[in-house]
Amino acid sequence: MVDALGRRLWHRAARRRASRAREWLEGSEVPDRLLPGHAAGFPDADYVVVASRRKPDWEPGVLIVTHEKWYRLGTPVDRQMAGGLRTLYPLTALRTQEVLRRGVPYELPPVT
Repeated sequence: MVDALGRRLWHRAARRRASRAREWLEGSEVPDRLLPGHAAGFPDADYVVVASRRKPDWEPGVLIVTHEKWYRLGTPVDRQMAGGLRTLYPLTALRTQEVLRRGVPYELPPVT
């Protein structure tokens, strides 16, 4: 029982250290930016959301639901940029009808 408690505390502390280290790499939190896919190095994506923090529930294959369109989320990529570590989320517009199984509502920022 003492061993299990010690392991849990050690793992919890390790997760906190990793989280703090990532936040330090990310720098200050800033609003999301939206880039055309080709400009961000994703030629198959229509857009790429550049986020200063990871987004919970934004996993590959999830539908991002906006007022205008639905987008399929590709595989997110971490990339070091001028402001710090950023997570890039490639979005591809749906061109066919699909059943919404899992969607995340999101308002796209203006394209920069």
